[in-house]
Amino acid sequence: MKRSYFEEYEYVKFKKDIHLNRVTPQQLEYYSKSEIDSHRRVVASCIVTPFFILNKLAHDPNCFVRRAVASNPNFPLESLAIMLQNSKKDMDILDSILLNPNLDENLLDDLASMNDELIQINVLKIPKVSNKTLNMLVKEGLTSSIRTRAGNILKKRADKQLKYLYEYKDSHASELELQTLFSNYKLYSSEVGERERSFHS
Repeated sequence: MKRSYFEEYEYVKFKKDIHLNRVTPQQLEYYSKSEIDSHRRVVASCIVTPFFILNKLAHDPNCFVRRAVASNPNFPLESLAIMLQNSKKDMDILDSILLNPNLDENLLDDLASMNDELIQINVLKIPKVSNKTLNMLVKEGLTSSIRTRAGNILKKRADKQLKYLYEYKDSHASELELQTLFSNYKLYSSEVGERERSFHS
């Protein structure tokens, strides 16, 4: 679709307003209804786009628009969970969901449970992946590389926390806290046995 000079000018102004953080909801709603895919994609990517607009664009026929919604931090977690359930065979959408900074432990657990090697690899790259998800990947990761990497992350976390508790045990950690930590990480950290003995010496 060929745009007039005025339409082109208005669109450039719209993108500039987004960049300068002065875009209005009226502008966003107007371009969310555009017949031009790139217009809707820009709206779907904008971090101040209201939820009601993002919710409509989440069902857009254009994959790139839906992907932009999936990675938008302004898209509510509950809606992101629904999108995940409806897109389990759409790898492009799943990859975009993994880019959303609002992913919580439950969604990461759901993603890691999918029978897809690349998704599991990408889940392991997210710092806030939970120990529960890591434990699952240690046992059920699709490849030995994934299982090993998940175990290594658990080891690093264990060693870091044990080092902290070892250094500040007298003023910060109760015996129960120490025993719980030892129990949770004993299988993963090579340092646990040595540190546990040192606590009781």
